[in-house]
Amino acid sequence: MTRVTFLKLVRYLEERCNFHKDDSGFGVTWTCDNSLAFTKKFCEKNNLDFAHVKALLEGNGGFCDCEILFNCVERISKGTFLPAKAEAQMK
Repeated sequence: MTRVTFLKLVRYLEERCNFHKDDSGFGVTWTCDNSLAFTKKFCEKNNLDFAHVKALLEGNGGFCDCEILFNCVERISKGTFLPAKAEAQMK
């Protein structure tokens, strides 16, 4: 998975997870069923090996669609996306 593809996945997940203010107007809520369902659909649409992508994301704290946004994006922006050989594939 290239960085460009990862960023496309991030945009896709941001749309699907539907982040928005809650009814109080002070908090944020989103849609996530604690799975990688949206990620799997993205992989299917983009001819990506879901098993490989899943292992890469789970290795970086992305065990569901929203966790990819919360955990993996932060790690990639800090340059600490792991494992090392997976990081080499991101370049």
